[in-house]
This record gives sequence, C-alpha cells and structure tokens, in this order.
Amino acid sequence: YEVDMADKYDLVDEMRSKGEARLKGLESRKASLEMRLSALRQQVGFLKLRHEGKRQELTDDRAAAGLEQQEQKMRQFAQTLYALQSFITQKSSESDYRGEMGACLEMAGSINKILQEQTQRPMPMA
Repeated sequence: YEVDMADKYDLVDEMRSKGEARLKGLESRKASLEMRLSALRQQVGFLKLRHEGKRQELTDDRAAAGLEQQEQKMRQFAQTLYALQSFITQKSSESDYRGEMGACLEMAGSINKILQEQTQRPMPMA
C-alpha cells in the first residue's frame, strides 16, 4: 500500500508541469484568437458598409426601382391567384356530388338486378 501511494504521489509534479504547459498553450491560443476576432470584426464592419452602399445604389437606380415595382405586382398577382385557386377548390369540393351519384347508381344497379331475377323466374299459375 505504501509503495502504491509513493508511486502515485511521485507523478504529481509531472502532472502539475503538464497542466501548466497546457494552460500556457491555451492562453497563447486565446490571445491569437482574440486578435483574429478583432480583425474579423473590422472586416465585418467594412463589409456591412459596402453592403449598405450597394443597397443605396440600388435604391437610387431607376431600373432597380422599376424592377422592384414589377416584383411587387407579381407578388400581389400571386397572392390573388392563390386566393382564387383556394376559393375554386373549396367551392368544387362543396358541389362535388360524385359520392352521392355513385351510391345512387349502385342502388339502381341492385334494383335492376332484383327485377331481372324476378322476370327470369317463372310466374306461379293460379
């Protein structure tokens, strides 16, 4: 038991040095990532400014404004088309009598079959 304990505690200094080395490595990596973060934030800010400038150019451009109006009209027409198609589908389903027609034809067929069977049977003479 004492030998096991001595061996286990002999490794404490080695583990401590490994932990400190890892900590230093992580701290240096943190510093480099923070520098990258700063650079990336600057790039994002620059790209946002460029994007806003392009958006303003599009807003000022007559052709772009015309296209925007045409796109708005197309969206309105698409909404109207969808509303009309939904209305037509709803009304079609409300006035769909195929199920009732099928049931009636089935009953008529059954009645016809019964009548045919009755006419084929000989009539009893009285």
